[in-house]
Amino acid sequence: MSGLKTRRHVMMLGLGAFAFAAPSFAQDAPIPARPFVEVPVAHPIPRTAKPMKIGVIGSGNIGGTVGELFAKSGHQVMYSDRDEANAKAQAARVAGTRAGTIAETIGQ
Repeated sequence: MSGLKTRRHVMMLGLGAFAFAAPSFAQDAPIPARPFVEVPVAHPIPRTAKPMKIGVIGSGNIGGTVGELFAKSGHQVMYSDRDEANAKAQAARVAGTRAGTIAETIGQ
């Protein structure tokens, strides 16, 4: 059993020794934060040929954004939320969407 502990200890020392040696040959060139992206490319949102009825339950940051992207691509979107005022506010912000209850959204 003591031999096994010694082997593990030696392996850990070997990895530690490598960690001290590794930075010496990695300092040749600085690594850019975003290496291949100079300026973000604006991608147009494609419009669909067959619009769907999509219900989004939850009109917060994620649900609002997903619903907005679906609406911009030509789908019919209905928002619902625990607080109906949040769903109505999100539907007012995004053109072509509407708000309803959760039951209406599921049945859409």
